[in-house]
Amino acid sequence: MLPTFLCIGAQKAGTTWLYEQIRQHPDFWFPPPFKEVHFFDYHYAAGGRQSSRPVLRTFSRMNIFYRLSPYIRRIRNHPDILSEDWYRQVYDHPKARGRVACDFTPAYSMINDKGVEAAKRLLPDAKVLLIIREPVSRAASQIRMDYHRKGYGPKDNESEGAVDDDSSFNWRAAAKSALLRSRYSIIVPRWRSAFGDNFHCIAFRRIVTEPHRVLAEVEKLNGVKSMSYKRAEEQIHQTKAVDIPPEVYAYLNKKLAPERDFILREFGSEFAAQT
Repeated sequence: MLPTFLCIGAQKAGTTWLYEQIRQHPDFWFPPPFKEVHFFDYHYAAGGRQSSRPVLRTFSRMNIFYRLSPYIRRIRNHPDILSEDWYRQVYDHPKARGRVACDFTPAYSMINDKGVEAAKRLLPDAKVLLIIREPVSRAASQIRMDYHRKGYGPKDNESEGAVDDDSSFNWRAAAKSALLRSRYSIIVPRWRSAFGDNFHCIAFRRIVTEPHRVLAEVEKLNGVKSMSYKRAEEQIHQTKAVDIPPEVYAYLNKKLAPERDFILREFGSEFAAQT
């Protein structure tokens, strides 16, 4: 048993919202401890070996009742975590049978050509979804997330908007890193060439403007029945505000202008306006 539905990102483009919605559907199945399994990026993305950290962190945060599960013990104690055999074991669960097994790992958008070829070999009939957010907006949201993860920003006992001295935060490095996941001109052709008609893209802002239609499209893509979703209009994981310096925005706008052009050329003006 292996996943038949991949959501490969983009990061900061609504993947957690989609996860929270479709896990309500009885025909979709996620491995109990995971939204993101990180198998392909571990093997095929630059810096991918760091992908073991969120997997191991997931195991460390499990409560005692989870840890007593034979399924959890099997994958947690596997001698070669993130190997292909481990990946198969993750999806070897009785509740996965007859359902659409899912792997929502935004880092898959960053894997190289060999990684996409490996995904196609291992999952030849999988449906692949990419949510496309306007490149600069997506990159800025990633920078804000990186800023807070590094310990900057408001503390609970401080007034709203109060921040630590962020003079040591490397805005340039954060901006350069954020560019990579907005390189749709690389991501889209790479995955489309491998998966063809099974590769689909959705514009990010439609999650806000027409969430139920987006969910209906995901249902249709995977051949499952339609249902009504709770809290589809709610925003998930909204990144806290950060005053990004104007020069960082200027840098992002300059570097990502070709990506805006690509979206317009590849998908048309109506799609681009909804990213």
